[in-house]
Amino acid sequence: MLHSGVATVRKLAWVLTGFLLGASFAAAQPICTLEGHEAGITSIAFRPGTRQLATAGRDRNIKIWDSATGARLHLLPGHDAAITAIAFSPDGNALASTDADGHVFLWRPNQSEVPQSLEGHPSCALGAAFSPDGTLLFTCGHDHRVRAWSVPARELAFSIGPLASQPCCLALSSDGARVAIGGTDGEIVICSTPARRIVNSLPTHGAAVRSVAFSPNGKHLVSGADDASVCIWDLGAGHEFVRLEGHREQFTQVRYSPSGRRLATADASGLVIVWEAAGGQPLFSHRFPGCVHAIAFAPDGASLAVGTNATRLFLIELPLKAR
Repeated sequence: MLHSGVATVRKLAWVLTGFLLGASFAAAQPICTLEGHEAGITSIAFRPGTRQLATAGRDRNIKIWDSATGARLHLLPGHDAAITAIAFSPDGNALASTDADGHVFLWRPNQSEVPQSLEGHPSCALGAAFSPDGTLLFTCGHDHRVRAWSVPARELAFSIGPLASQPCCLALSSDGARVAIGGTDGEIVICSTPARRIVNSLPTHGAAVRSVAFSPNGKHLVSGADDASVCIWDLGAGHEFVRLEGHREQFTQVRYSPSGRRLATADASGLVIVWEAAGGQPLFSHRFPGCVHAIAFAPDGASLAVGTNATRLFLIELPLKAR
């Protein structure tokens, strides 16, 4: 078990001043604003090896865009409930999606034919993450289980659970060996995918954990919860070593940049903050119109995609110090 009392936690608090945090930061340059969803955007994913990105929303549709021109390239309809998560496979040839009815779809991004649903979650399915070789897809759900699906066979490979707490979010380490699940009770459990069982737990938050992310090198885990707390964990040392205190509203999502040098966080007030991952210093912030439910770094880490419940997707070029 990993517990917050093992070592002293560094707590970094910054005063909110308008749209910025405690200092004058260089403004981000808007690239474009994309509109087309009829309900709030819930998930964003960039397609590896291309300039395309996918968005999903409560309108039950997936849209694929050209991030350079803002043109919509494809529409993938087929879900009968709000989409909760999307993720591209490492080679970009498959797109996974999950929804509030428990359906899991594996799409071919350039084709609009509705694939057969992967059946297993009897209720809401959350989170989607591919293994490094793209052969497994991991999801979690309100059934208190993590499920690993065989992508080639399009069937269940194995499951982990039942978990004590109802899952809210999921993240997979870059080597595919660990999956982290945030629960409604504020606890994070870490499972070994080879052993197919829980190996650690992180009792970090006093409210439901809404988002978790492994650093690209697998040494750290960052998590955020409904009580606006954001924690960075040193997984090797076994303790929380930075707690970021800049958000004041319900936390929604966290993402590491591809390099692992930066992380972005978002909350229900529309506030997005980009931090230095190593020390927790805020480098950039902006308040977008509406609740921000989805954020994603571009593959080069130079720009950020932000999706809101106001149905708009913002693409911004980050200032140099925030990349």
